[in-house]
Amino acid sequence: MGIRSHAKGTFHSFVESGEELNSARMHRVAANKFILNITFAWEHAVAITDKNDEGKLVSHRFPQFSFDKCLKSNFFKYLILDEKFRKHLELSSPGGAGRNRVLKISDMLEYKIYLPSIDEQTEIGQYFSHLDNLITLHQREKRKDFRKKINIIVGYMNLVIIYKDYGKEENMATRGKSINLFLMDGEASGRIKCTLANWTGLAYKIPRIDLDRCKSREDLKQSGVYFLFGKSENSEKGIVYIGQAGARKNGEGILDRLKEHKRNSKKDYWTEAIVFTTSNNSFGPTEISYLENRFCNLAKQANRYEVKNENDPTMGNITEEKESEMEEFIDYAKVVMGTLGHKVFEPYAKSNVDNQNDISYDTDENNTILYLKRKVKEFGEVQATGMQTSDGFVVFSGSHISTEDDNTVPQVLKERKKTVKLDENGNLIDNMPFSSPSYAAMFVIGKSANGLVSWKDENGKTLKDLELNK
Repeated sequence: MGIRSHAKGTFHSFVESGEELNSARMHRVAANKFILNITFAWEHAVAITDKNDEGKLVSHRFPQFSFDKCLKSNFFKYLILDEKFRKHLELSSPGGAGRNRVLKISDMLEYKIYLPSIDEQTEIGQYFSHLDNLITLHQREKRKDFRKKINIIVGYMNLVIIYKDYGKEENMATRGKSINLFLMDGEASGRIKCTLANWTGLAYKIPRIDLDRCKSREDLKQSGVYFLFGKSENSEKGIVYIGQAGARKNGEGILDRLKEHKRNSKKDYWTEAIVFTTSNNSFGPTEISYLENRFCNLAKQANRYEVKNENDPTMGNITEEKESEMEEFIDYAKVVMGTLGHKVFEPYAKSNVDNQNDISYDTDENNTILYLKRKVKEFGEVQATGMQTSDGFVVFSGSHISTEDDNTVPQVLKERKKTVKLDENGNLIDNMPFSSPSYAAMFVIGKSANGLVSWKDENGKTLKDLELNK
């Protein structure tokens, strides 16, 4: 028996007699137990066993816990789904050996919960169990009808988002915007049409595999600007190519250009396109040239994505009136782009560099600059600066890192270090994004490390302590 991460329950695998078990010490699973995987508890690999699990075999890495008479299992089943408990498991799992971070059970058992009476626990457990059964029944009986109606239910959504306008003054007040997202195929992973109140712009998010389904879209035969997004095989960075497409004599504009890129073997990296045009077909050569140039430069300045444009697009000749109009279009496009899932215009942090040894960063009030300083045997001292982000963690440019890795560092980090750009002093030239603080720490040090204790604020408080106090 195994346990799925993210509290998704248990699963069973059949093992041929005599295989894989001859050297392992196995234990039988009992029903109605709290069970977890100590190696992946930090990833919320926990469950409550039932009769289907009874008698199955697990290794010593799957301890089972019985319930005290004052605690009902059908209540605790929902209690362990709480995000606070998941966070406690993560903080109770030290170590930095890739994904394998062993849970310290004594720390886990310090988690405090407030229990209602047995009768109340029973009622609460039955209530949530009833909801689960209703959801399952609804999904089973209404799946086909649900798909037919999905455009009505979730296909057209009004979102109100708060955003910071990076093109204006830093102290500019946040503003609300009403955005309309239409799920053209009835699912979030398909094509999406996006419009914004009081904006003549029009945006589409089109997966590469769905490009041929756009043949009937007249607005995609217009002029516009497009972004091709993919993922780098050598780094955590995304890839983007930014281009323009003018309407052609054959009536094909943006869509025809995207088809050309799809046939181009040198651009096989992109998996989805985001397109900007207008609802009134008002873009001409001047407008799309200006937008292509500005979008490309903004993406390079943000440095979140690897920009694949080999040459800088020309801005063209534009009047000051038209420039003001296009800058307003860009402000709206930034909001839409972030809503569609790409932070291509948003820098991790804005650096102020007076000299190579004096680098500071401007961040918003919710982020804390973190530091890592350590002496590494046979290399010397490493010094790095970084910050937690919504995507994980970023190590800032100017950080001095170890150029060597020992055998405790995951292979993916070793491969990234082979391609990293350093100046003559061994300092990072670019910001480096990572999926976790531990991966960032291991990249800097060149050895296994726990990022929650390696990264500290200016007062010496560890990231672990900072998260506990939030």
